[in-house]
Amino acid sequence: MPSSSPAEQLDILSIQSGVMAGAVGNDAAGPIYAQRDLKAARLDTVRLAAHPGHGVMRAHTTPANTLSELLADFFSLPQADNLKLIQTGYFGAAKQVSIVAGHIRSYRDTHPSCQFLCDPVLGDSGRLYVDSAIRDEINTHLLPLADYLTPNLFELSNLTGTLIETCDDAFRSAGALLSETRLSRCRAILVTGVPHSNGTMTDCLVTRTSQDIIHASASTGGISGSGDTLAALMIAHLLSYPDDDIASAAKAACSVTSRLMANAPSPLTMSVDLS
Repeated sequence: MPSSSPAEQLDILSIQSGVMAGAVGNDAAGPIYAQRDLKAARLDTVRLAAHPGHGVMRAHTTPANTLSELLADFFSLPQADNLKLIQTGYFGAAKQVSIVAGHIRSYRDTHPSCQFLCDPVLGDSGRLYVDSAIRDEINTHLLPLADYLTPNLFELSNLTGTLIETCDDAFRSAGALLSETRLSRCRAILVTGVPHSNGTMTDCLVTRTSQDIIHASASTGGISGSGDTLAALMIAHLLSYPDDDIASAAKAACSVTSRLMANAPSPLTMSVDLS
């Protein structure tokens, strides 16, 4: 019989939404990782034909018990033995969150060097577009596990119960969140889509030792998938930069995302071609 070749080690596990057409969720992150020569596995919390902005798009939510079984089987694979990072994004049901959190916690008990980036996808522009129970479950189960958080302004406001309108507000709110004992593992919060007094849209990075304003874009309009793209680029740069240079990784991710947004043909369409 032919000998089997060793399984190729995976770098990333991405747990978020998936679409048949467009660059949203796993279908934004996957191409970015491939272009950066990172090996990623995906698990879709929901499947849609396309982003709901295109019209009525029926979401097919993966049952929580199915997610649990898939994760249990996945983590038993030899190629999943040394993941560098796990990320989560959009969830389709509140029951999914604690299930996923439990598997992440168990994996990191035996693989403590594996990092976790939580993108708490809740809403934007003043509108919560998931069930509030999903927000509460993310707050309870995933935030305490996170090494990195990438909320937009509205999401950070929802998670902290504070009004955020400026960079100073974002720094204050993110800093308070970092100071909570339950978030002792968290190293950085990147808050996106914060208006600056000069009229630009900025991203605000808060770490244990610094606060940085990243002047990302002159545009105030959002593009579908831009948050998912930014999170993936943040991860790609975190895994590429030496010495845990979080600020450089964030600035590079924001710069590339800004360029991709500027070249987007419409608010519903965004290329993730990095060439």
